[in-house]
Amino acid sequence: MDIKSAAEQLADQARRFSVFTGLTKPNPYDRFILVMGMTGSGKSTFISRCTGKDVLVGHGLYSCTDSIDVFDFNLNGRRIYLIDTPGFNDTDRSDIDTLSILASYLGASYANGVRIHGIIMLHPITGNRMSGSSLRNIEMMKAMCGFEFYNNVAIATTMWPDTTLYEDTGTLENREAELVSDQRYFGALISRGATVFRHNEKGIKNSTEEIDSGRNIVSHLIQQCEKHVPEVLQLQREITEQRKTLGETGAGIAVARDIHRAKREHEEELRRIEADMKRELAKTNSAYAANLQELKQDIEKQLRKSDREKQALRNSMQDLHHREEKIWEQRIEQMDKQFREQIAIKQEELRDMESSLDEVRRDMAQQTQDLQVKKLVAAEARNYERKIAETRKKLAAREKELRNKEEQVKQARRDAARRQSLHEKERVSSEDMQREIIVQEIRHELAAKEKKLLDMEQSLEKVRRDMARRSKHSHRKARTANDIEKRESNVKNARKEVEQAQDAHKKFSGRKAELYNGALGGVASGVASGVVAGALAAGLVCTVM
Repeated sequence: MDIKSAAEQLADQARRFSVFTGLTKPNPYDRFILVMGMTGSGKSTFISRCTGKDVLVGHGLYSCTDSIDVFDFNLNGRRIYLIDTPGFNDTDRSDIDTLSILASYLGASYANGVRIHGIIMLHPITGNRMSGSSLRNIEMMKAMCGFEFYNNVAIATTMWPDTTLYEDTGTLENREAELVSDQRYFGALISRGATVFRHNEKGIKNSTEEIDSGRNIVSHLIQQCEKHVPEVLQLQREITEQRKTLGETGAGIAVARDIHRAKREHEEELRRIEADMKRELAKTNSAYAANLQELKQDIEKQLRKSDREKQALRNSMQDLHHREEKIWEQRIEQMDKQFREQIAIKQEELRDMESSLDEVRRDMAQQTQDLQVKKLVAAEARNYERKIAETRKKLAAREKELRNKEEQVKQARRDAARRQSLHEKERVSSEDMQREIIVQEIRHELAAKEKKLLDMEQSLEKVRRDMARRSKHSHRKARTANDIEKRESNVKNARKEVEQAQDAHKKFSGRKAELYNGALGGVASGVASGVVAGALAAGLVCTVM
């Protein structure tokens, strides 16, 4: 979820809780419907389709509660509130905890004048048989309601497969027939007025048919509550007017039976384990003894849990309020911590991006400097090439001159050989020596020029290697220019996200009281109203007696 809208979502969640618990007076035309069913029956999906809101987001990181939530939408001019309730027989939450949550909010809601106008009970048709979880949720729903008639209850089978792909529809229809006829399942509710629906019967996900199906079920309950005045839930009367503890309510008694039965079973198992530990085998077999000890510790842990649950059954509505108060305080503190952690993460990401951007900018500045040097090096290379060309040209001319001189010396020697006069020989010898001196000078000059040429060629090669290296870097610069633009955009977006996160946390901090009061204010008010109602009821009884 976008952190920018987290604070707004929390405030909206508080508003919905405030209306549901009666702290904010609802409109007389508003309707409140419980959505019940075991975990995995499709409650969140059903509510999402009806309301057009992402219920999974509502239960996400920035959610006030992970147990019960309220979602609203408009239907035919009415504001409908769907209460997403936790399921019983859940692996992550005990039935005592689930009942405590429902008793706390439903009790406060009733005490503050808010009525439940209908109940939608969801059941997945895909189950091969009625599971213990399904039976448990049906049993607890009956215990909470205590209705004589169930005209305001809709039973909706969910998770029907796509009829274009699923061939064995007969099996599902037979399963449905068993569910609606067997008194252990939904038969008893249907015989007392409950209505059965196939939700999204064609099995097409995210379709208009799925949305219409859910809203048709809600519309049916709205029509039913116009014909049949909704009864008050037995749990609501017991916890507020009769001021019963949780364990004294009908639903609490049903849970207590299971607790007592489980405790007896654990105690019997513990006695068997302790007896086995005294036997000779346990004394001689260390592995067997260790296994027994581990089993004993597990049973003792379960017994301690049973004791805690028995203690929880003694809770009154005031106790339930204090329990929820602590949970909300912890949750708000946790959300504040989550906001701060998200801000810290985004700030760290921003610092990393800025550091990387600075490094790229330094690299690009260095490359720009290298480019300027490269131009100077290229000019130097051209100068070397020009000088080398000139030197080679001069060297070639001198080499030609040397060959001519050497040829003249050779020719003079041949001519001298033909002339035998002494005077002529002396003259030729003198001229020959002069030519030889000239030749030697030319040779020395050529050697010097060749050495200079070699030095210039080596310098040119060095300059060319430097040019090649800088040319390679120039390609890198082209990539870096594009990269730096992208990085600057990322940094800009990261800064914006940090600012949004900080702004969201600021709004959240400013609305902590609103959030807390919106949810718990109604419960606290309901506790006070319940105490007054209970006192009035008791006084009326005394007066009558």
